[in-house]
Amino acid sequence: MVKDPPTFASLFPHYSHIVVYFTMAKGFIVILLTLMATDIFTQPSNSVKSMLWKTPFQKHPHSYGAWYSKTLVSHLFSAALVTLATIASVAVALGAANKLAHVFWGKIFIFGWIWHLTDGLVTTFRRLIVSGLHEQNYPSPGFNLFTYLQFGFFACCIIDFVIDGIGNLKYKGRCTEELPPKSHQQFYIASTLCSICVGLGIIIFAIKKLFFGVQLGADNMESCVLVIVEFPVYIYVLFNQFQYWWNICEPSQVNMDNTIWLRRHSESMLFGGVITMLGFLGNFFFRFAKTYNAFIWATFEISSIVSIFVYTSRHAKIRNRLLVLNASQPALEYKMKLDKSKNI
Repeated sequence: MVKDPPTFASLFPHYSHIVVYFTMAKGFIVILLTLMATDIFTQPSNSVKSMLWKTPFQKHPHSYGAWYSKTLVSHLFSAALVTLATIASVAVALGAANKLAHVFWGKIFIFGWIWHLTDGLVTTFRRLIVSGLHEQNYPSPGFNLFTYLQFGFFACCIIDFVIDGIGNLKYKGRCTEELPPKSHQQFYIASTLCSICVGLGIIIFAIKKLFFGVQLGADNMESCVLVIVEFPVYIYVLFNQFQYWWNICEPSQVNMDNTIWLRRHSESMLFGGVITMLGFLGNFFFRFAKTYNAFIWATFEISSIVSIFVYTSRHAKIRNRLLVLNASQPALEYKMKLDKSKNI
Protein backbone atom coordinates (compact mmCIF):
# COMPACT_ATOMS: atom_id res chain seq x y z
CA MET A 1 0.00 0.00 0.00
CA VAL A 2 1.46 3.35 -1.09
CA LYS A 3 1.42 5.98 1.61
CA ASP A 4 0.21 9.47 0.83
CA PRO A 5 2.99 12.07 0.81
CA PRO A 6 3.24 14.07 4.03
CA THR A 7 1.37 17.36 4.02
CA PHE A 8 2.88 20.71 4.91
CA ALA A 9 0.75 20.84 8.06
CA SER A 10 2.16 17.51 9.23
CA LEU A 11 5.75 18.55 8.50
CA PHE A 12 5.51 22.03 10.03
CA PRO A 13 2.63 22.04 12.53
CA HIS A 14 4.06 25.14 14.25
CA TYR A 15 4.52 27.22 11.10
CA SER A 16 2.51 30.18 12.38
CA HIS A 17 4.43 30.21 15.68
CA ILE A 18 7.73 30.23 13.79
CA VAL A 19 6.62 33.20 11.69
CA VAL A 20 5.40 35.10 14.77
CA TYR A 21 8.70 34.51 16.59
CA PHE A 22 10.84 35.65 13.66
CA THR A 23 8.64 38.73 13.25
CA MET A 24 9.16 39.63 16.91
CA ALA A 25 12.91 39.02 16.60
CA LYS A 26 13.19 41.34 13.60
CA GLY A 27 11.15 43.99 15.39
CA PHE A 28 13.54 43.71 18.34
CA ILE A 29 16.55 44.18 16.01
CA VAL A 30 15.02 47.25 14.38
CA ILE A 31 14.18 48.78 17.77
CA LEU A 32 17.73 48.07 19.02
CA LEU A 33 19.32 49.72 15.95
CA THR A 34 17.00 52.71 16.36
CA LEU A 35 17.94 53.14 20.03
CA MET A 36 21.62 52.88 19.11
CA ALA A 37 21.18 55.62 16.49
CA THR A 38 19.35 57.97 18.87
CA ASP A 39 22.00 57.74 21.63
CA ILE A 40 19.29 57.69 24.31
CA PHE A 41 21.13 55.10 26.41
CA THR A 42 24.65 55.56 25.04
CA GLN A 43 27.40 56.01 27.62
CA PRO A 44 30.77 57.65 26.92
CA SER A 45 33.62 55.26 26.34
CA ASN A 46 35.51 56.50 29.41
CA SER A 47 32.63 55.38 31.66
CA VAL A 48 33.20 51.69 30.93
CA LYS A 49 33.95 49.70 34.08
CA SER A 50 36.99 47.50 34.57
CA MET A 51 37.02 44.54 32.22
CA LEU A 52 37.26 41.68 34.69
CA TRP A 53 35.73 38.91 32.56
CA LYS A 54 36.48 37.30 29.19
CA THR A 55 34.23 35.85 26.51
CA PRO A 56 34.38 32.02 26.37
CA PHE A 57 35.67 31.52 22.81
CA GLN A 58 37.25 34.74 21.57
CA LYS A 59 38.70 35.57 25.01
CA HIS A 60 37.70 39.22 24.61
CA PRO A 61 37.74 41.17 27.89
CA HIS A 62 34.44 42.72 28.94
CA SER A 63 32.76 44.41 31.91
CA TYR A 64 29.27 42.90 31.67
CA GLY A 65 29.51 40.24 34.35
CA ALA A 66 29.56 36.45 34.50
CA TRP A 67 26.02 36.11 33.09
CA TYR A 68 27.24 37.67 29.84
CA SER A 69 29.88 34.97 29.44
CA LYS A 70 27.41 32.21 30.33
CA THR A 71 24.87 33.31 27.74
CA LEU A 72 27.67 33.44 25.18
CA VAL A 73 28.34 29.75 25.92
CA SER A 74 24.74 29.03 24.92
CA HIS A 75 25.27 31.20 21.84
CA LEU A 76 28.28 29.07 20.87
CA PHE A 77 26.35 25.81 21.23
CA SER A 78 23.51 27.13 19.06
CA ALA A 79 26.06 28.31 16.48
CA ALA A 80 27.55 24.81 16.33
CA LEU A 81 24.06 23.34 15.94
CA VAL A 82 23.02 25.58 13.02
CA THR A 83 26.38 24.98 11.31
CA LEU A 84 25.94 21.21 11.59
CA ALA A 85 22.33 21.46 10.38
CA THR A 86 23.42 23.57 7.38
CA ILE A 87 26.02 21.05 6.25
CA ALA A 88 23.77 18.04 6.89
CA SER A 89 20.67 19.47 5.15
CA VAL A 90 22.65 20.42 2.02
CA ALA A 91 24.41 17.05 1.95
CA VAL A 92 21.13 15.15 2.28
CA ALA A 93 19.46 17.33 -0.38
CA LEU A 94 22.29 16.72 -2.84
CA GLY A 95 22.12 13.00 -2.18
CA ALA A 96 18.32 13.02 -2.63
CA ALA A 97 18.22 9.74 -0.70
CA ASN A 98 15.69 10.65 1.92
CA LYS A 99 13.49 13.74 1.72
CA LEU A 100 12.34 13.25 5.30
CA ALA A 101 15.97 13.43 6.44
CA HIS A 102 16.28 16.75 4.60
CA VAL A 103 13.12 17.97 6.34
CA PHE A 104 14.50 16.80 9.69
CA TRP A 105 17.75 18.74 9.29
CA GLY A 106 15.79 21.70 7.96
CA LYS A 107 13.78 21.73 11.18
CA ILE A 108 16.99 21.54 13.21
CA PHE A 109 18.31 24.50 11.19
CA ILE A 110 15.20 26.55 12.00
CA PHE A 111 15.19 25.55 15.68
CA GLY A 112 18.92 26.29 15.89
CA TRP A 113 18.42 29.77 14.50
CA ILE A 114 15.56 30.48 16.91
CA TRP A 115 17.89 29.51 19.74
CA HIS A 116 20.84 31.42 18.23
CA LEU A 117 18.85 34.61 17.64
CA THR A 118 17.31 34.53 21.10
CA ASP A 119 20.50 34.23 23.12
CA GLY A 120 22.34 36.50 20.66
CA LEU A 121 19.82 39.31 21.13
CA VAL A 122 19.64 38.82 24.89
CA THR A 123 23.43 38.77 25.19
CA THR A 124 24.31 41.74 23.02
CA PHE A 125 21.40 44.05 23.90
CA ARG A 126 23.13 45.74 26.82
CA ARG A 127 26.49 45.74 25.04
CA LEU A 128 25.12 47.56 22.00
CA ILE A 129 22.62 49.89 23.60
CA VAL A 130 25.25 51.53 25.85
CA SER A 131 27.84 51.71 23.06
CA GLY A 132 25.63 53.18 20.34
CA LEU A 133 26.94 53.83 16.85
CA HIS A 134 30.31 55.10 18.04
CA GLU A 135 33.28 53.03 16.91
CA GLN A 136 35.44 54.19 19.86
CA ASN A 137 33.04 52.37 22.21
CA TYR A 138 34.06 49.01 20.71
CA PRO A 139 37.70 48.66 21.77
CA SER A 140 40.05 46.08 20.32
CA PRO A 141 40.50 43.11 20.51
CA GLY A 142 36.71 42.70 20.55
CA PHE A 143 34.35 42.92 17.61
CA ASN A 144 34.14 46.40 16.12
CA LEU A 145 31.02 48.44 15.43
CA PHE A 146 30.64 47.39 11.78
CA THR A 147 30.96 43.72 12.65
CA TYR A 148 27.99 44.07 14.99
CA LEU A 149 26.07 45.91 12.26
CA GLN A 150 26.84 43.00 9.93
CA PHE A 151 25.41 40.61 12.49
CA GLY A 152 22.27 42.72 12.76
CA PHE A 153 21.63 42.87 9.02
CA PHE A 154 22.46 39.20 8.53
CA ALA A 155 19.99 38.32 11.28
CA CYS A 156 17.29 40.20 9.35
CA CYS A 157 18.30 38.35 6.17
CA ILE A 158 18.19 34.96 7.90
CA ILE A 159 14.68 35.71 9.14
CA ASP A 160 13.47 36.56 5.63
CA PHE A 161 15.26 33.64 3.99
CA VAL A 162 13.77 31.14 6.44
CA ILE A 163 10.27 32.63 6.18
CA ASP A 164 10.52 32.68 2.38
CA GLY A 165 11.86 29.12 2.27
CA ILE A 166 9.06 27.75 4.44
CA GLY A 167 6.46 29.90 2.67
CA ASN A 168 7.37 28.36 -0.67
CA LEU A 169 6.93 24.90 0.82
CA LYS A 170 3.47 25.91 1.99
CA TYR A 171 2.17 27.63 -1.13
CA LYS A 172 4.23 25.81 -3.81
CA GLY A 173 4.84 28.94 -5.85
CA ARG A 174 2.00 30.21 -8.05
CA CYS A 175 0.75 26.96 -9.59
CA THR A 176 -1.02 25.60 -6.55
CA GLU A 177 -4.63 26.49 -5.89
CA GLU A 178 -3.69 27.40 -2.31
CA LEU A 179 -2.49 30.92 -2.98
CA PRO A 180 -1.48 32.83 0.14
CA PRO A 181 -4.13 35.02 1.77
CA LYS A 182 -3.71 38.72 1.13
CA SER A 183 -2.57 39.27 4.71
CA HIS A 184 0.21 36.67 4.29
CA GLN A 185 1.34 38.25 1.04
CA GLN A 186 1.43 41.69 2.67
CA PHE A 187 3.41 40.28 5.59
CA TYR A 188 6.07 38.75 3.32
CA ILE A 189 6.34 42.01 1.39
CA ALA A 190 6.60 44.17 4.52
CA SER A 191 9.17 41.89 6.16
CA THR A 192 11.43 41.85 3.11
CA LEU A 193 11.09 45.61 2.61
CA CYS A 194 12.07 46.15 6.26
CA SER A 195 15.31 44.18 5.78
CA ILE A 196 16.12 46.09 2.60
CA CYS A 197 15.69 49.39 4.45
CA VAL A 198 17.93 48.17 7.30
CA GLY A 199 20.64 47.17 4.81
CA LEU A 200 20.45 50.45 2.91
CA GLY A 201 20.54 52.42 6.15
CA ILE A 202 23.69 50.63 7.32
CA ILE A 203 25.35 51.16 3.91
CA ILE A 204 24.62 54.90 4.04
CA PHE A 205 25.96 55.04 7.60
CA ALA A 206 29.14 53.16 6.56
CA ILE A 207 29.73 55.47 3.57
CA LYS A 208 29.28 58.50 5.83
CA LYS A 209 31.77 57.12 8.35
CA LEU A 210 34.28 56.09 5.68
CA PHE A 211 34.34 59.28 3.62
CA PHE A 212 32.98 62.05 5.84
CA GLY A 213 33.82 60.98 9.39
CA VAL A 214 36.97 60.80 11.46
CA GLN A 215 39.76 58.47 10.38
CA LEU A 216 38.78 54.88 11.14
CA GLY A 217 41.14 52.34 12.64
CA ALA A 218 42.37 49.39 10.59
CA ASP A 219 39.76 46.93 11.92
CA ASN A 220 36.88 49.36 11.51
CA MET A 221 38.09 50.37 8.06
CA GLU A 222 38.19 46.74 6.88
CA SER A 223 34.72 45.92 8.22
CA CYS A 224 33.28 49.21 6.94
CA VAL A 225 34.47 48.50 3.38
CA LEU A 226 33.15 44.94 3.66
CA VAL A 227 29.70 46.26 4.59
CA ILE A 228 29.63 48.61 1.58
CA VAL A 229 30.76 45.87 -0.82
CA GLU A 230 28.79 42.83 0.34
CA PHE A 231 25.44 44.25 1.52
CA PRO A 232 24.21 45.19 -2.00
CA VAL A 233 24.32 41.51 -2.99
CA TYR A 234 21.99 40.48 -0.19
CA ILE A 235 19.76 43.50 -0.84
CA TYR A 236 19.49 42.34 -4.47
CA VAL A 237 18.43 38.87 -3.32
CA LEU A 238 15.91 40.39 -0.91
CA PHE A 239 14.55 42.60 -3.70
CA ASN A 240 13.98 39.52 -5.88
CA GLN A 241 12.14 37.98 -2.96
CA PHE A 242 10.11 41.17 -2.59
CA GLN A 243 9.13 41.07 -6.29
CA TYR A 244 8.18 37.42 -6.05
CA TRP A 245 5.71 37.92 -3.21
CA TRP A 246 4.43 41.16 -4.73
CA ASN A 247 3.35 39.28 -7.89
CA ILE A 248 2.39 35.91 -6.45
CA CYS A 249 -1.35 36.55 -6.32
CA GLU A 250 -1.58 38.20 -9.73
CA PRO A 251 -3.39 35.94 -12.24
CA SER A 252 -1.26 37.32 -15.07
CA GLN A 253 1.85 36.16 -13.22
CA VAL A 254 0.82 32.53 -12.73
CA ASN A 255 3.73 30.33 -13.76
CA MET A 256 3.38 27.60 -16.32
CA ASP A 257 5.33 25.07 -14.28
CA ASN A 258 5.30 23.66 -10.77
CA THR A 259 9.00 23.89 -9.93
CA ILE A 260 9.56 27.59 -9.26
CA TRP A 261 8.68 27.10 -5.60
CA LEU A 262 11.50 24.56 -5.30
CA ARG A 263 13.99 26.97 -6.88
CA ARG A 264 12.83 29.76 -4.58
CA HIS A 265 13.02 27.47 -1.54
CA SER A 266 16.51 26.29 -2.50
CA GLU A 267 17.80 29.81 -3.15
CA SER A 268 16.49 31.22 0.13
CA MET A 269 17.73 28.36 2.28
CA LEU A 270 21.11 28.26 0.51
CA PHE A 271 21.64 31.97 1.20
CA GLY A 272 20.64 31.27 4.79
CA GLY A 273 23.28 28.55 4.81
CA VAL A 274 25.88 30.94 3.39
CA ILE A 275 25.26 33.43 6.20
CA THR A 276 25.45 30.62 8.75
CA MET A 277 28.80 29.39 7.42
CA LEU A 278 30.11 32.97 7.18
CA GLY A 279 29.33 33.46 10.86
CA PHE A 280 31.07 30.21 11.77
CA LEU A 281 34.16 30.80 9.61
CA GLY A 282 34.38 34.47 10.59
CA ASN A 283 34.35 33.69 14.31
CA PHE A 284 36.73 30.74 13.95
CA PHE A 285 39.39 32.57 11.95
CA PHE A 286 38.93 35.78 13.96
CA ARG A 287 40.08 33.70 16.91
CA PHE A 288 42.86 31.63 15.34
CA ALA A 289 43.98 33.43 12.16
CA LYS A 290 42.76 37.01 12.29
CA THR A 291 45.21 38.14 9.62
CA TYR A 292 43.58 35.90 7.01
CA ASN A 293 40.01 36.30 8.23
CA ALA A 294 38.91 38.90 5.65
CA PHE A 295 40.46 36.93 2.76
CA ILE A 296 38.85 33.64 3.81
CA TRP A 297 35.50 35.38 4.44
CA ALA A 298 35.53 37.04 1.01
CA THR A 299 36.66 33.89 -0.82
CA PHE A 300 33.95 31.72 0.69
CA GLU A 301 31.26 34.37 0.26
CA ILE A 302 32.06 35.13 -3.40
CA SER A 303 32.37 31.47 -4.41
CA SER A 304 29.14 30.52 -2.61
CA ILE A 305 27.09 33.38 -4.05
CA VAL A 306 28.37 32.78 -7.59
CA SER A 307 27.54 29.06 -7.25
CA ILE A 308 23.99 29.84 -6.10
CA PHE A 309 23.40 32.31 -8.93
CA VAL A 310 24.77 29.83 -11.49
CA TYR A 311 22.54 27.08 -10.10
CA THR A 312 19.39 29.22 -10.09
CA SER A 313 20.01 30.73 -13.55
CA ARG A 314 20.65 27.29 -15.04
CA HIS A 315 17.47 26.01 -13.41
CA ALA A 316 15.53 28.96 -14.86
CA LYS A 317 16.88 28.36 -18.39
CA ILE A 318 15.92 24.68 -18.29
CA ARG A 319 12.50 25.59 -16.95
CA ASN A 320 11.88 28.16 -19.68
CA ARG A 321 13.00 25.74 -22.38
CA LEU A 322 10.56 23.10 -21.14
CA LEU A 323 7.77 25.64 -21.06
CA VAL A 324 8.36 26.56 -24.68
CA LEU A 325 8.34 22.91 -25.74
CA ASN A 326 5.39 21.82 -23.65
CA ALA A 327 3.24 24.37 -21.84
CA SER A 328 1.55 23.04 -18.75
CA GLN A 329 -2.15 22.66 -19.51
CA PRO A 330 -3.25 22.42 -15.84
CA ALA A 331 -1.47 25.68 -15.10
CA LEU A 332 -3.11 27.33 -18.11
CA GLU A 333 -6.52 26.14 -16.97
CA TYR A 334 -5.87 27.40 -13.47
CA LYS A 335 -4.79 30.80 -14.82
CA MET A 336 -8.04 31.00 -16.77
CA LYS A 337 -9.98 30.14 -13.62
CA LEU A 338 -8.21 32.90 -11.70
CA ASP A 339 -8.93 35.41 -14.47
CA LYS A 340 -12.58 34.40 -14.44
CA SER A 341 -12.87 34.69 -10.67
CA LYS A 342 -11.26 38.12 -10.77
CA ASN A 343 -13.85 39.37 -13.22
CA ILE A 344 -16.81 38.18 -11.15
